Amino acid sequence: MESETASEETPTMNDDTTTHATDEKDAEDRTPTSRRTFIKAAGASAGALTLGASAASAQDVPTIVTELADEQVDPGETTTATVSLEDAPVGSAGVNVTLEVDPDVALITEVDINNSLLEIELNDEIEEAGGGVDSILLPRIADIEESEVEVGTYHIEAQEEEGETTLELDEFALTDPDSDVIREANYDAPTLTVGEPDDEPSPPSTPTDLEVVSTSESSIEVDWSADANAASYNVYLDGSLEDETSSAGATLSGLEADTEYEIGVSAVGDDGDETDTETVTATTDEEDDEPPETTTVTVDLADNEIESGETTTVDLGLSEAPDGLLGFTVDLTIDDSVVSIADADISDTFPDTSEPISYVDIDGDTVRLSAIEPLDPGTTDIDFGHVELEGEDAGETDIDVEIVRIEDLDDEDIEADVESATLSVDGEEPPETPTITVDPADDEIDTGDTTTVDLGLSEAPDGLLGFTVDLTVDDSVASIADADISEPFPDTSEPISYVDIDGDTVRLSAIEPLDPGTTDIDFGYVELEGEAGGETDLDVEIVRIEDLDDEDIDADVESATLSVDGEPVDESPVVPEDLDVAETTESSIEVSWSADANAASFNVYVDGTLDSDTTTSSATVTGLDDDTEYEVGVSAVDDDGDETDTATVTATTDEDDPDPGEPGDYSEWESDVLYEEGERVSWEGEDWEAKWTNQGQEPEYDINGAWEPLDGEIPLEDDLAELEPSSTSVSAGDRLEFSVTDTSPNDAWIASLEWDFGDGTTASGWWNDHTYDSSGTYTVTLTATDQLDRQSTDEVEITVS
Repeated sequence: MESETASEETPTMNDDTTTHATDEKDAEDRTPTSRRTFIKAAGASAGALTLGASAASAQDVPTIVTELADEQVDPGETTTATVSLEDAPVGSAGVNVTLEVDPDVALITEVDINNSLLEIELNDEIEEAGGGVDSILLPRIADIEESEVEVGTYHIEAQEEEGETTLELDEFALTDPDSDVIREANYDAPTLTVGEPDDEPSPPSTPTDLEVVSTSESSIEVDWSADANAASYNVYLDGSLEDETSSAGATLSGLEADTEYEIGVSAVGDDGDETDTETVTATTDEEDDEPPETTTVTVDLADNEIESGETTTVDLGLSEAPDGLLGFTVDLTIDDSVVSIADADISDTFPDTSEPISYVDIDGDTVRLSAIEPLDPGTTDIDFGHVELEGEDAGETDIDVEIVRIEDLDDEDIEADVESATLSVDGEEPPETPTITVDPADDEIDTGDTTTVDLGLSEAPDGLLGFTVDLTVDDSVASIADADISEPFPDTSEPISYVDIDGDTVRLSAIEPLDPGTTDIDFGYVELEGEAGGETDLDVEIVRIEDLDDEDIDADVESATLSVDGEPVDESPVVPEDLDVAETTESSIEVSWSADANAASFNVYVDGTLDSDTTTSSATVTGLDDDTEYEVGVSAVDDDGDETDTATVTATTDEDDPDPGEPGDYSEWESDVLYEEGERVSWEGEDWEAKWTNQGQEPEYDINGAWEPLDGEIPLEDDLAELEPSSTSVSAGDRLEFSVTDTSPNDAWIASLEWDFGDGTTASGWWNDHTYDSSGTYTVTLTATDQLDRQSTDEVEITVS
């Protein structure tokens, strides 16, 4: 069988010191007023409640030290007992200590603590009790920044009756840095002697007033009158020793249902002598086959429907607390587009929000109500508090209540259902959310067929400044064939409108102010071609849509899907088009042509003879004689190996140049020599190093070429970017719009764009606007940097009148 006692003492390494575990229920039974409950919780932390905390581990047990100013006083004299905390976790939130004295020997008449307001409350309580009490809480409400701190001081007045009283530790609670509550402490109780010391300790008496406090199906709780001369008590069950305790109460558990037991209690003195046993009989409860009723958090609306601008209240509570209630924390959430939270408060059952253990926190669409106040087991119809709601716009909102924590007197969570409730508000309908419209001309096409998708905006309540949207498809099902901007936006010849097709994604972007309230705005269209059977989402992403105040427009996006029927289109390549001579040297001819997506490769011929094949749309024929005309031909080859007709072009190699420049210390590059990675050559007056093993690849300023110059970076031949203002002449206060045209070569890309508007203002990015506050001439500078950290600048002068 198991036995649970209301308080336990466990010996420590020091035989004179015991570890005390205090029990909230026992402490509560000895507390004369509800104010004590407030003080107990407040002492745990000025801002953190003990609700929900768990007991700390044994290694975290601190020590309580009580130092008496006098160990012996005469009747009527006063002395002090200073209480300190040692070995406390640094960073703890607060501590409660309650000591108890024998009221026949001495009474506590005053306390000193670190909180003046709480000190007044406590001393008022002593005064209300007649000027002296045998036990009262000593709280320290402050973060504990050192392991040893003073908790406070008791003023103790000796009574007329001589004798001894120990200052027993009645209650202890410490909130550590992890918000766990430590309820155990090492404590060596001092003794105060009134009058001449009594060298002979008085023996305890047989326990009196033994009675049954409560029973359940498996337990019996008993208590009895405390005896100051008793060192401990032995508890017997049907004549067998079951437990020993230093408190005046015990609970015997693990019992059979509907069974009578005899419980006996004897007192044990300091010398180990035991008194006779006082007994009482009790019968455990019968087994209850009926499941208990489910506790419910009640949500009671004063009105189910209100007008916009009107208010109503929601009362929150608990149907019952079978095991009592320690405290609660609940959240109520509403749709704040329909109603707003105007006010909230805790009910009179609990301390009001001027006390630190009760609070209301309104945060947008959610309000939290929280309070601590022990209520007896079996309490019903508990009122937590109320929330006042105000109607905002027509609609309906759920009154969504969430249990953060509701605990019984044993610090156990109370499982509870939550009632549902809905509030309707009559009034003007809220404005509809603007929507990006995605309108495909066809929901289904065959492979090889095309269709269009129109993109737009349903409405712009605050006007429209411009937009940038991306449409993405599954390019294994459909490809992007074309796209364009629609009126009323500028076409793509203007720098403030553009279309960018990049693989499976196309971006449409334009700037054109439209009036507030404009509806059915057409952004543009995208042409799609079916590639293979399947289905693709038409996924539209808003990059930016702004109103006339430069604020983002919050818009929904329509969903759409395109289905493609049929097998993938298998088209044959065509004869290479746009065949052209790109470059000639004394021994080589480079040609290029238009790429063909249906070609697997290309054959390159010299004077009718196959020279090489390639998968790219260019080739360099090497090993030729200088100053000689050649016919270079190119044909396309498909996946089956079928070859098209040959497109041809004639070209003449350069004449032999006996003086190619001033070479360095390396041998001259030769087209028929195989060069290994790292080898160096001279060519056309500059030294080069091979980036990889190659033959016939002429050293040239090409990022993707086989050679790189030794004495510097590859120079830029043209600017990377050009800036385009919407105007070069404006009035002060007018807004200018700036965009960028990418002029970088094919083998480079822009890594960053930095702007200087000439008036101390800078910016970055592809698209900016700016306003000049005063007249003058300003030089706007755009600095573009590519992936090799090469830079170019472009400038434009702006005249401001």
